[in-house]
This record gives sequence, C-alpha cells and structure tokens, in this order.
Amino acid sequence: MGRPGYHFCLLHQGQAWAGGSGGRVDILGGEAVLPEGGEGWRCALSQGESLWLGGEAGGLFRLEKGRLEQAAQLPGGIVSLLPVGDGMAAVTEEGGCFLGGSSPGIWLAGEALPPGNPVVGAALGRGGLLALTAGGSLFSSKDGTSWEHREFHRDYAGYYPPCTFTALGFAGGKFLAAALGEKGEPLLLESLYGGVWKMQPLDSMLAGNARQALGRRINGVCCEEASGQVFLLCDAGELAVLPGCPKCMRLSRPIEEGIWAGAAGLGKLWLAGEGFAWRALDLGRVRQLRVGAEYAKTLLEAGALLVDLRGEREFAALAIPGSVNLPVERLTEGLEQIPRDTTLVFVCASGALSPGACETALEMGFDRVHDLGGAGEWWRQFPPEF
Repeated sequence: MGRPGYHFCLLHQGQAWAGGSGGRVDILGGEAVLPEGGEGWRCALSQGESLWLGGEAGGLFRLEKGRLEQAAQLPGGIVSLLPVGDGMAAVTEEGGCFLGGSSPGIWLAGEALPPGNPVVGAALGRGGLLALTAGGSLFSSKDGTSWEHREFHRDYAGYYPPCTFTALGFAGGKFLAAALGEKGEPLLLESLYGGVWKMQPLDSMLAGNARQALGRRINGVCCEEASGQVFLLCDAGELAVLPGCPKCMRLSRPIEEGIWAGAAGLGKLWLAGEGFAWRALDLGRVRQLRVGAEYAKTLLEAGALLVDLRGEREFAALAIPGSVNLPVERLTEGLEQIPRDTTLVFVCASGALSPGACETALEMGFDRVHDLGGAGEWWRQFPPEF
C-alpha cells in the first residue's frame, strides 16, 4: 500500500469512518475503532449494522458492534467491495470477483491478471458492475457472475493518448476513470454505461475569471448525490469540484497531504489520506454552482427549469427559450410554487444577481441549483434567431 494513511472513507451508522495502513480504522472526529497493527485496509462497505473491510492481503472482515471477524481469505488484495442484491462482490487487484466473499470466485479475464496490469478500481453504476485495470482492460457485468471484456487502448487507438489508469468511480450519474498521460498529466474520462468513453479537457479549465489547470494525479472520485456534484481527490491535497461542466472546475488545496479517499454526507465533504490526515469541509462552501451555457442546455434538455431574474421588459424583449421569468423582487414567492426536487438554473443580465438567487434556493431546500451567470453567456453560445 506504499505510504501510510487512510485508504477508504465512507459513512456508516450516521458517522464518517476511515481506515487504511496497519489495520487502523477511525471514526473521524471521534474515537479509534481499531488500533494499528493488523492487515492494511484497502476498501470498505456499509451494510446495515455491519462494516465490511477489504484487506491488502486478501482478508475480508466484518466489523459489527465492536467485534472484528474474518469472513474469507481471498487470493490477492481487495480493491473494491460493492453491493450486489442482498449481498456483495469483492474485486481483487489480480482480477478476481468473489460474491459474498465465497471461494472459488470468477476471474474477470478467465485467469489471474499479470502483476503489471492490476485492477485499480471497480464501481456499481448504470447497467451493473465495471472494473478497470491500470493498462485499460475493462470488465463489465450485470450480476457479477458473467463478465464482458474490452480494451480501452485498442478501442480508442489514435483517438486518445496512451495513459495509465489510476482510479474508477461512479459519480454524478456516470462512470469516471482517472488516468495519467505519458508526461504525467492527469486525465479524466467519463462514460454512462462503461462502453463509450469521452475525455474531459482537464489541462485547461475555467473557474470564474481565472484559468486553472489540474496538475496532480487523481486518486479517486466521490459525489454528493443530492446535487450530483463530483469531487476529484488528488495528490498534494488538491481538490477539484466538477459539477459536470468542464469549463467550471473549482480547484483548491484544503489539506497539505495527498487525498486518497472521500465521502459526501451529513452536510460535510469528508477527505482522508496520506499520513492519516483528514478534514471535514462544509458542503455549502465547496459546492460549485457555476456552469457554462453548453452544460446548462444539457440540464434543460434533461428537465431542469431555467429561471430568468431580469425585469419583465428585458425578458419580453429577448428570452432564452423555455425559461421562466422571476424578477428578484418576486423570487422567493415564485420559488415557493416549484417542487423542491426540481433542478434550477438561474440567469440574470450580468451575472451579479444569479449567485444570490442560488443561495436563496439552497436555503429554501432545493438541492440541484446552478448559476449560468449573465444571459450574454447563453447568447454567445447559442445566438438568437430573428
């Protein structure tokens, strides 16, 4: 597992838990649950009162009511524990999938993977399970018993640069695969079902008026399910907030150490990693609400409501198709009539009023709220037809 630190972070029984090197498991902000000295933990899964722990030496353990019991010994380090039906699947770095910790399991490629091509992550998303290796081998299954095999570099030869994959997750309604390019630059690819992949332009993203480039290895991804916002967890303590619009990334460095794991919930973004460092950030402060016109259009096509904050005369003169007019002085009254599960996109004349409207909507209980800024952003991307 290399350097000591936390390698998993999750919510369990209303608290944030983290564990990693040396068998250490802690409740963040609370007491140590297990001291160091045992098998290093790679991953975990919360199921009811039980916390399942996957070890670097292949040990599968169940922690319940303070008691730790070994359920199975698998061949190879466990990289992912995923819920499947009423049970779970354990995926090892050698490419084995074991349902319920049972043995023998199924080799994803028909046999054990070579040491140079280990599984770097597995995730549960649309269509079922997906596992990814460092060399770009993709394995998908609906039930964990039969697997289909694809090769990323073979399928996308000439389209995307060669890379080494570092992590896989399912966040914001899609699979996200992190990788490093030939020059060590971070790469991010997304796919709805794990078959067709699109690369995100991480080399140059726009956050407000300042261009920022993500320059650190991406160790993992997590998502706040209520808002659909994605967090990229990176080396050297960098955190990228990506709501789905690649031109609107927010980049920060909340801790000094590498971030290896994270979880969103209980009103916080929980970050944990190298040196057993951790930090809890207020989700209200790390949310990235700003989106570009292209992404806003995607949201509208998916059923979002575009709220125009300009005055009635401005709105009547030129309005974005499908938008509704709620001038600022009538905003609260108008929002009261809208179901709280509606995705909202706010736009105004110059971008000065839309951030405040987002905050008002969040305070009123709306979770999926976005800020398009000034209407000119839309018209530059989609000129009006007269």
